[in-house]
Amino acid sequence: MMTGKSNRKKSRALRGAGILLRITGVLILAAVIAACVPLTVSKFMGYRIFHVTSGSMEPAIPTGSLIYVEGADPVDVQEQQVIAYQMDGSFIVHRVLKNHVVEGEFLTKGDANDEADFRPVKYDRLIGVVTYHIPWLGKILGLFESTTGKLAFLIAAIAGILLNVIGGNMKTGGEIRE
Repeated sequence: MMTGKSNRKKSRALRGAGILLRITGVLILAAVIAACVPLTVSKFMGYRIFHVTSGSMEPAIPTGSLIYVEGADPVDVQEQQVIAYQMDGSFIVHRVLKNHVVEGEFLTKGDANDEADFRPVKYDRLIGVVTYHIPWLGKILGLFESTTGKLAFLIAAIAGILLNVIGGNMKTGGEIRE
C-alpha cells in the first residue's frame, strides 16, 4: 500500500518527467524549424540557394557554405561581383574579372585558383549574383537534398511532436489525460 508521501513523490517525478519530455520535444521541433527557415523563406524572397562543394572561392566563400543567388541582368553585372552559373551540368560560383558586353560573356576566376577560367561564361549560363553566404549551412541543404536526410528530418519532427504530446498529457498521480 502506498502512502500519501509516496504518492506525492511519484506525482512530482511524473510531472518532472512530463516537463522534461515537453522541453525535449519543443527543442527538437525548434531545431528542425530553425534548419528549414533559411532554406525556405529565401525562396519566397526571390533567391535561389545552393551549397558550395568545392574550395575554388576560399577563403571568401568556404566549402560547405549556403549561398543566396539573386537573378540579375548580365549587362548589369560588375567586375569583382561573384556570380553563379551553370556549366556542363554543374553549378559554379566564381568572381567576374571582365564583363564582355559586346560578346555576351564573362571572364571569371575562382579566388583560390591561380589562373582565370579557360572558358568564358556565356550570358545564357548566368543564374545570378551571389548576394550573401552563410558558412557551414550548406551542409544542412545537402542533407535536405538526400532521401536519408529528408527521412531524418521527418523522423526528428515526429519525435518532437510525440515527446511534446506525451509530456503534455502526463498528469500528477501518474494519470494520462483523455
